[in-house]
Amino acid sequence: MRHAVLIITAAAAVMSGCNNSKPDLEKWSLPDFQFSDYSGNGMLFVTGTLKGRDVGYPVNTWNIQCFREQMICHVASISKIGKRQLGDLWLDDWTVTSWTDNAVILDQNDPTSCAHNIIVLNRIAKAVSYTSTPANQDKNYCKGYNKFAGPPSNEKWEIGQPVKPWEKAPSD
Repeated sequence: MRHAVLIITAAAAVMSGCNNSKPDLEKWSLPDFQFSDYSGNGMLFVTGTLKGRDVGYPVNTWNIQCFREQMICHVASISKIGKRQLGDLWLDDWTVTSWTDNAVILDQNDPTSCAHNIIVLNRIAKAVSYTSTPANQDKNYCKGYNKFAGPPSNEKWEIGQPVKPWEKAPSD
């Protein structure tokens, strides 16, 4: 059920601009950034757009739902990758390595992955940062890998207010 909510939220946000025969980009937008901290219930929810240098598709939406009792966050994202075209819906569960009054830290350190990813949900500033560091570069399948662009490097992004699709849409 939790993944169904993530799927519906992410897909509906982006799909709303993809169902017209002649899209009018000024009539659709992505959800505003929301940082909802239900500390008394041990839950934290974030919705927003991944932004920063070398983000592959700037028209995207992310949904993060965290639960302290399980020390897990369900993460979903989807991007507009072309004219009236969406990329795959990405769903994943991230381990919560720290949950304090100041921040919730999510770590995706898969030993077979080509990147070590960390998301920090800053509860004080109500801000989200995402860091991706190349990993396992000695493995043949990871040589020269960078998830979003170019040679291996540390990438830092944020999740925040969405871009206006009619101003920064990927080339269609």
